[in-house]
Amino acid sequence: MATPERISLNDFVQLYNIEIQFIDKLTHYGLLTIENEENISYIKYEQIPVVERYMRWHYDMDINMEGIEVIDRLLEEIRELKKENKRLNSEIHYHRTIFQIEEE
Repeated sequence: MATPERISLNDFVQLYNIEIQFIDKLTHYGLLTIENEENISYIKYEQIPVVERYMRWHYDMDINMEGIEVIDRLLEEIRELKKENKRLNSEIHYHRTIFQIEEE
């Protein structure tokens, strides 16, 4: 039997004891994707850690949706910059190896 890959939205909000409006706002701001099937809304399990992070920011740190959106976007930009930095460092290392340039 296949393992379920998602949880119903109703089960999720009951399990985490949060308001459905919070999930609606996350969806409205494009921070969460909800799947609908046969009039039932679902959240994929892979999205749960991200939603938990948003819940901590909102409920524990009192950050509004606009703030969550900005923080999420900035963190994504940082991740992309780190990847680019790693790629560039690898490229530099490669060229130093080929041309036998000593590292500074």
